[in-house]
Amino acid sequence: MESRLIFVNLAPVLQHMATTTLHIRNMVCNRCILVVRQLLEGLGLTPLHIELGKAIVQEELPPEAKAALNTALEAVGFELIDDRRSLLIERLRNAVIELAHYHDDGMRTNLSDYLSEKFHSDYSALSKLFSEMTGITLEKYYIAQRVERVKELLVYNELSLGQIADKLNYSSTAHLSAQFKSVTGFTLINYIQMTRVRNAQQLLLYTDMKIADITAHCGMNRMTFYYHFQDIYDLIDWICQEEGASPAPPPAKGTRRYIPAHPGILAGARTRHGRWRTRTE
Repeated sequence: MESRLIFVNLAPVLQHMATTTLHIRNMVCNRCILVVRQLLEGLGLTPLHIELGKAIVQEELPPEAKAALNTALEAVGFELIDDRRSLLIERLRNAVIELAHYHDDGMRTNLSDYLSEKFHSDYSALSKLFSEMTGITLEKYYIAQRVERVKELLVYNELSLGQIADKLNYSSTAHLSAQFKSVTGFTLINYIQMTRVRNAQQLLLYTDMKIADITAHCGMNRMTFYYHFQDIYDLIDWICQEEGASPAPPPAKGTRRYIPAHPGILAGARTRHGRWRTRTE
């Protein structure tokens, strides 16, 4: 007897299922979505849809189940939201994050028009509520998220400053630099240098990579590396060893290496205000 696969459209059935919509605070990136999905599945729930700030599960959750779920969410930095005003604030946050981080073409969209259309509400009312609840205006929050997006692109090291400015719809590199400094307190150049030195610190402390590999990986030349790490204990001897026939072993547990000061040494100051750190792992 011939058998055939029969595909059934479950949409009409799912519409009448007792699903539960969960609103979750502090979901700010795609990794958060993955973590929440894993947590829900680990609790035996069936996620039907997850996005920033929101998850729909197939099961109907009684109050005690929601309380247990909230405890599990809090353990990883999230929280269920029940209050309507708090829910709206979280939705506004997520909308701004999506616009700043996941829609580069959205940088050419006016923030007030975008939020008014998305929430079917007057922007001034949304802005006033957001300011009252968070202590920061929507515009400043949006600028802060744009700067976070700039940091991401700087870490990727795939675009020039001019390309980043154009991609994120800044009028010029100078405009980008001024806004970046007003938010972070660092110039773009100092931030790039700070990031590279911090990465080099970690590789120097916790790996057995050669100096040449560290500088190439972090986008630094050797002179810059030697300048920032000139106070490392026995640096010259260590360089001589690792530049020789065999690489120097990584620092043993209990040994110490010098970490330069932050941010003074990053700004070019020849200071010795760093600190020693003992490797413990």
